[in-house]
Amino acid sequence: MNENPTTAEEQYNLGLCYANGENGISQDWGKAILWLTKAAEQGHSVAQFSLGLCYDKGWGVSQNMEEAVRWYEKAAEQGHSNAQFNLWVCYKKGLGISQNIEKAMSWLTAAEQGGYATAQYVLGNYYINGDDGISKNMEKAVLCFEKAAKQGHSDAQQNLGMYYHQLGLCYVKGDGVPQDSKKAIDWFEKAAEEGYAASQYRLGLSYMDGWGIPKNPEKAKHWLKKAADNGIEEAKKRLEEFTS
Repeated sequence: MNENPTTAEEQYNLGLCYANGENGISQDWGKAILWLTKAAEQGHSVAQFSLGLCYDKGWGVSQNMEEAVRWYEKAAEQGHSNAQFNLWVCYKKGLGISQNIEKAMSWLTAAEQGGYATAQYVLGNYYINGDDGISKNMEKAVLCFEKAAKQGHSDAQQNLGMYYHQLGLCYVKGDGVPQDSKKAIDWFEKAAEEGYAASQYRLGLSYMDGWGIPKNPEKAKHWLKKAADNGIEEAKKRLEEFTS
């Protein structure tokens, strides 16, 4: 590997190697910060975000939220959605910069539109609850959750399952989201397979009761056991029904 790179991409890659201690290079945070800074100063958006993260977390440098925000903004202005999301946090909480809810929501929206799954999930929750200038809108919430869920975001998958199931805290009468057992089961399955305990429990109940799918005691026990193993106490109680 070139030990004295001149292009931003090469500088970023070298900085990453020093940060992680890989490709035959011993970990050296001082050199990592040096090369990430060089790449960031040349406008490399990922290096700018990475450098912001270092200042945010105190990796290889003293924690400095003002400097973190400075680099996050440079990356965010180039469309780096993770940096945009982190700026939402900084502006919302007043970390390294004066609190500004309007700017916070502007960056969250940008991150959501840029395809960042966590931002899509968070914005979906804003549409559920209505806060920080966002009005309640269940249809927009579902759209945000669907975007995140399709990228494998298990919380969003669980929420979608609950919306289409229309059970529990997610059920809001007259919200314009029709009950759809097939969609509910599809999203519960995706989240359950990724280890999301609440979806494993809900899927187990669906197989147990025949909601949206044919009854299947073996599959019901399979998913209820997984949910129970993941800490869902109610799943343990429901499993006992198979032996009582």
